Amino acid sequence: IPQEHILRTNARTLAERCSSSYESLDFRSAGEAALELARIGNKYMDESAPWTLFKEGKKEQGFVVLMSILESVRIAAVMLKPMVPDLSLKIYQQLGFS
Repeated sequence: IPQEHILRTNARTLAERCSSSYESLDFRSAGEAALELARIGNKYMDESAPWTLFKEGKKEQGFVVLMSILESVRIAAVMLKPMVPDLSLKIYQQLGFS
C-alpha cells in the first residue's frame, strides 16, 4: 500500500492519537480513534467500489482497495485490543492471523 494512501495516512494519525489517549487513560478518545478509522475505511470502500473494479477487469486496482481496507481493519483491531481483547482476537482470526 503506497505511503501516501489515504487509509495509511489516516491510520498512522489515528493510531498515534489512540496511543496517546491510552497513555493518558482517556479510553473514550482511544475508542473513538479506532472507530474513526473504521468509518474512514467504510467510506473508502463505498467510494472505491472494489466489486466494480473487478467487474471492469481492473483487478490490480481492486486488489489494492481490498488490501488497504483489510489492513485498516487489522490496525483498528490493534487499537481496540486494550479495551476489547476478545473482539480484537476474533477480528484477527477472521483476517487469518493466529
